[in-house]
Amino acid sequence: MALQIDRSDLISIMALIISLGAFGVAIYEANIMSAQQRIMQEQQQASVWPHIEVDRRYKIDPEVARMELVIRNKGVGPALISNLQYYIGESIVPDMATAQMLISEILDDSDGVLTTINSFSGVLAPGEEMSVAQIIGTGSGKSKIATLLSKQWLQLCYCSVYGTCWQLSNDERNAGGCQELEL
Repeated sequence: MALQIDRSDLISIMALIISLGAFGVAIYEANIMSAQQRIMQEQQQASVWPHIEVDRRYKIDPEVARMELVIRNKGVGPALISNLQYYIGESIVPDMATAQMLISEILDDSDGVLTTINSFSGVLAPGEEMSVAQIIGTGSGKSKIATLLSKQWLQLCYCSVYGTCWQLSNDERNAGGCQELEL
């Protein structure tokens, strides 16, 4: 017996093949759209990526020696700064009185050494910088400033506007070291 295919059966089979092909193309396009959406989200986050760096500045004049710790946002987006802690040695410095006490312990005498501490929590715009600590030595304090160079450091958390956070500690950056923000 010969297999007889009716014209309507042939049209139904062709419609089924075309439908399966269209279904395959739709699945392929959905995968492409998903990949494009992921790339767009990554580009969106990268377009506002903050990058905080610590800058240590030293200036020595005949009369004055000045040492300053500055944080600077070198990224392309604002940095939401929180939990900024300034350390001298292993001790957190919450205020100028504590700074003077710690400096006196390290130097055995803090005559001629002045300290300014700026605690900060807020937004640091791209390209903006802020002085966190400044130590000035005059007279006999000028020669003592060098002893403090390696004994001061910062620890802070900063986040992008999308809530991705980093911890910066003694110039080492760790992703995820801070609590992610919920925006």
